[in-house]
Amino acid sequence: MNQARKKLKLSHERVMDLIKLHTNEEIMTKKYYKWTKISNLYSYFAANTSNHYIWAIKKCEVIANSIIEEKKTSL
Repeated sequence: MNQARKKLKLSHERVMDLIKLHTNEEIMTKKYYKWTKISNLYSYFAANTSNHYIWAIKKCEVIANSIIEEKKTSL
């Protein structure tokens, strides 16, 4: 497994471990923690997991496509 995948796997495992430390009530209740202000903990977890992964995949696809196009034009 390459370095990027190892780091992604480790980061994901850490976030999942953190999520598991909380109850559903703590995660889903808005203003449960004062520092979340009007939001809930779920929105923070989503922003740092699934939403972030979707963003990263799109960025990777753009980079991969540009590399493919660059190779096509250099032939």
